[in-house]
Amino acid sequence: MTITTTKTLLRRQRPAKATTMMATLLLLGACGTTPPSNFYTLNTVTDTTTGSAASRCEGLSVGVGPIIFPEYLQRPNIVTRVSPNKLAIDEFNRWGGSLQEDFERVFRMQLASVLSNKNIFPHPNNEDMAVDYRVSATVHQLDGRFGDSARLSGEWSLINTATRSVIITDHISLTEPLPGNDYEQLAAVYSRLVINFSNTVAAELSKHCGN
Repeated sequence: MTITTTKTLLRRQRPAKATTMMATLLLLGACGTTPPSNFYTLNTVTDTTTGSAASRCEGLSVGVGPIIFPEYLQRPNIVTRVSPNKLAIDEFNRWGGSLQEDFERVFRMQLASVLSNKNIFPHPNNEDMAVDYRVSATVHQLDGRFGDSARLSGEWSLINTATRSVIITDHISLTEPLPGNDYEQLAAVYSRLVINFSNTVAAELSKHCGN
């Protein structure tokens, strides 16, 4: 007759318990591993579209701002559109800085390129710099739906600061194709939307250069 003591049972159970605990820890470790975050930024391109209108704007000073952004875009996470009434906020794909600041930077750089003018400044600014014209805007939407398109919409105004008169107030509604589901491509598409917006404003502004 074999007699199994409590000590023998414990010795037999310890390896099994240790194996179970090790497997549990490995599983928890795997579950706790998060994918790395990716960071993106908007950028501009060199635009050589200049002409007589652009040359007349060389000495003009333009203030850009304020540009008002909707609350849902005031976050580091990239926001995409799932349906007309549903947004997706990505935890691991983010803007490298502020989307609004990127927007303003690209807008000013493109304006300076098209008008051949270096006197394009943020407004308001710390130096309280006087400018000839001011561009202000309110962005209502800047997002995209993967496999479909991205859209920039809002309204903008061009103001003559000397006369304090609004020259024009207009709506902006631009779209760009957004095939696939690549976030780097999304950033490039957003950049094109901002560039096209800036080109629209530059075309209007060039009408008043030298006036």
